[in-house]
Amino acid sequence: MAFKNVSPSTIRQELIVTMACNMSCSYCFEHDNGRCDGMSESIAFRAVDFLFEQSRNSKWIELTFIGGEPLLEFDMIKSTIRYAQNHPIRKEKNKRIGFTITTNGTLLAEEHVQFFHDNGCHYLLSLDGAIGTNDTYRKMRNGQNQYEIIRQKMPMLKSYQPWQGARVTVLPQTARQLAKNIETLHRELKINQFVIGFATGIHWAEEEIADYCFALKEVFEFLLQERINNENPRLRIALMEVGLIDEAYADNIITNWGCGAGSGRVSVAPDGTLYGCTKLAFAARGQERPLPLGNVFTGFTETKNRLTLLNHTNEVRPKCKECSFAKRCNGGCYAANLTDTGNIFTASDSYCKLIFAQMTAADYARNRLRKLGLKNVIWHTGEQDAEIS
Repeated sequence: MAFKNVSPSTIRQELIVTMACNMSCSYCFEHDNGRCDGMSESIAFRAVDFLFEQSRNSKWIELTFIGGEPLLEFDMIKSTIRYAQNHPIRKEKNKRIGFTITTNGTLLAEEHVQFFHDNGCHYLLSLDGAIGTNDTYRKMRNGQNQYEIIRQKMPMLKSYQPWQGARVTVLPQTARQLAKNIETLHRELKINQFVIGFATGIHWAEEEIADYCFALKEVFEFLLQERINNENPRLRIALMEVGLIDEAYADNIITNWGCGAGSGRVSVAPDGTLYGCTKLAFAARGQERPLPLGNVFTGFTETKNRLTLLNHTNEVRPKCKECSFAKRCNGGCYAANLTDTGNIFTASDSYCKLIFAQMTAADYARNRLRKLGLKNVIWHTGEQDAEIS
């Protein structure tokens, strides 16, 4: 039996519209991305119904299209956006809905960006850096070069969406080049926003973690120089994990565990199964108990699994009690924890050290801002904090 009243409202939903992809990135958490599993229009529409129903009295909801490469299902995305815009609950309760899509950008044509522009859908590019870095680990199945394709499309893309964002995944092999990669994407491709995160599920050596920490400090110095040279720089950075720099959050204490997966947001697999997030949906494949939450037709029927994700107490992460950053860290990524240790509440040693590196870099940046008397935020903390407009 599904339950509603004891659970929080769901206001963000990720639709995995396809598991197919025209790229084969070495670090992708969807390792079998040549598959052609796609979401039907009927499931997508029901997922929209579910989002409106579960958002209850919230006035703002967000729908994100993800894959695989979601543009392989562009016609279905178009019909789903139109369905959501004309949804009776939206009109009845005067709800606002935002649309986003994460794409590798290689299939983007004027038809796509025109539709996104006209319908308030913002896209985020998956792009990791300069041509040498990016195309070593982000290979296209047809042998083409992703960076070069994006470079050629960029004038057209900027004409429809001036604020261009990139999701940058850092590998152990690319950590040392992070600042140079960010600068190159900003200078050459005119990328304005960067969402930086380290790759999980792979081995990080101690020296590579140190490189990542040093590189984040270099990224901050690049941002700082942009700020000094331009009082209103068209450049923003977001960290995909905790790393607080804003002076207002210097003494922020996290009392709850988790990132909100399974509570304020959910992910819908192509067959309609509900998961806490997209990474959990992919991590679940092949496992006997992958923590499904139910499906869009019957709702949150897997009550035990939902309550597991809603267990937002520090008591479920005993390993964190002795950590100096315990009050500023949310305990790690559910999916990364599950993949690395088999337990969503236990982060791997490598993951913890990478978070420590981010915290160290964040403290460095905050101290630099203090000394310079700068209080304005130029490094945001989390995807939702970063502007895409």
